[in-house]
Amino acid sequence: MIDKRTLVVVLAMVLLLVSSSVLASQHEEILLQARNAYFAGDYQEAESLFIELKDREGYEWEANFYLGMIYLQKEQLEEADLHMQKAYSMRPDNYFTLVNYARVLYRQGHQEEASEMLNQVPEEKRTTSESYYNTRGLLAMAVNEYESAIEYFLQALEVNPENYYVLNNLGLALIQTGNYQEAKEHLDKAVEQDPPVAFIYNNLGLVYENLNQLELARDNYERAVELNHEQAQENLNRVLARLEE
Repeated sequence: MIDKRTLVVVLAMVLLLVSSSVLASQHEEILLQARNAYFAGDYQEAESLFIELKDREGYEWEANFYLGMIYLQKEQLEEADLHMQKAYSMRPDNYFTLVNYARVLYRQGHQEEASEMLNQVPEEKRTTSESYYNTRGLLAMAVNEYESAIEYFLQALEVNPENYYVLNNLGLALIQTGNYQEAKEHLDKAVEQDPPVAFIYNNLGLVYENLNQLELARDNYERAVELNHEQAQENLNRVLARLEE
């Protein structure tokens, strides 16, 4: 027979295991809700939920990684850097950590550090997604190396030909080199997806303006204004003045 002391210890262990299981289940539910909120674009809700998890054992990397991504989207770059640094300290060989930490560094103007971060991505993982080549292209554009940037963006499109951010970046690099017709082809593919991204329409407006297709330039600048692009109103006013001449 089990004596009372042993029985108490066994019951305590069972209660502890049950409690731990319930707590783990709660954390998994929070994680699922946080992921769903993030991918639905509800960054405020996702931020709140990931903050609950960021110090929980087994959830630290994912919570800090997504908090870094959220703050990157919200242009809170110091906060993004803080959480990406924590994610990097936990998983320094993770592809998504390396590439997105490089994006944060790039957005902060730390181009050399961003390039060094990308150098850590193993060769065999660079085609995992288009992000590696896209970020390389952005770094090349930042130092006016447009031909190199074009090559990187083309490599990114080989991985994912539908990414409208990459299509836009390639279009912008081609604008910088004066290849307006080729830029138009890629920017047209981007806007076919009706992205809610103002600068894509502004860039296509620039292409049409340089091709002297002013009505189409006007239409794209108007769409960029609707999406609150800062410079688009100035561009639109310029084209409207030309149309009135």
